Amino acid sequence: MATPVQERERREPFGPTYGVDMEPGLARIATVHVRLPRVAKAVALEFKVSLKPAGGAAVVNDWNLWLYPHRPEALPIRKATLLLRDVNPLKRYPQLALSRDLRGRERLVIADRFTDAIFRHLERGGDVLMLYRIPETRDRTAKRERYYMPATWDRFKAVIWDRGHNLGGFVRRHRAVAGFPTDGFLDFQFAGIIDDCDKFSLDGFPVPVHPIIQGVDKPVRDRYDVFTFKLRELQPGWTMRKFAYLFDLRVGRGRLMMSAFNFTGLDRDLPEACAMFESLAACVSSSAWKPRARISVGDLKRYLAGKGRRPRIKERMMTQYWQFDAEPLESAQYWKDAEAWIRRE
Repeated sequence: MATPVQERERREPFGPTYGVDMEPGLARIATVHVRLPRVAKAVALEFKVSLKPAGGAAVVNDWNLWLYPHRPEALPIRKATLLLRDVNPLKRYPQLALSRDLRGRERLVIADRFTDAIFRHLERGGDVLMLYRIPETRDRTAKRERYYMPATWDRFKAVIWDRGHNLGGFVRRHRAVAGFPTDGFLDFQFAGIIDDCDKFSLDGFPVPVHPIIQGVDKPVRDRYDVFTFKLRELQPGWTMRKFAYLFDLRVGRGRLMMSAFNFTGLDRDLPEACAMFESLAACVSSSAWKPRARISVGDLKRYLAGKGRRPRIKERMMTQYWQFDAEPLESAQYWKDAEAWIRRE
């Protein structure tokens, strides 16, 4: 025999619709249990609640939800050369036949940094899925990259006052994100792949590129720069940069997909990491993938090598605190260390 609660849930599967007496102050009105179905493809959902007080207008709140398929066996890639250090796709995709060096001559290489072997692979007409993630982005003592794509350490946080450089971003239509539902802008489904990622700066890139997913930089300076470094509000090195989380290029005879996202979540089946990786995999394994921007292998190599030799653009003092995300409040020692690091070549 059903209990009264079970009987009410049977009659009202989407929650109670009857009157509720509420005393002044905070109150728990109802607990909602949502059972999400298994899906064959990713979908965007909305959870909406309406509260109508007696004699007044309804108050409505809503939340976006994203649902992803859990089908690692459906990954379109079967063979690839894997050159990754922080991510092991075999934990989720054991069916992959992977080689660990480029002598296997697989058409697709999945790598996290540029090397001479990567450039030779592109010259031969191979494809590269670059899941860019380099130690020097988050470790000040790490060895500098020889071939450096300008990037900055990103967090999934809106900028607060002067901290940070993340003012969201927007998504262009492209087959690379066909399996990752969005409404055209960054939302919470990006949290796990943006936080602790290496966001690209395309300022000064040799050829025009329209990023598939473009980030928005803050428009004004870190206010501490005014007092300490005597800098203006608009600083091209630190404001209004052309950021990119994802873009693609035809490089010589090869194809290159450049991703700045953090894919370490693949090792623990993080839904957004798996969904984005699988969406990118479907794109780069397709003959229909045709990047519009073009650059020669030599020009790309010279650009990255030149950036590797030059001093890095260092984020300003308050943004460093935002990037480290390690303490609830800045200490006196933090300010000393942050300034010393900026002043050091």
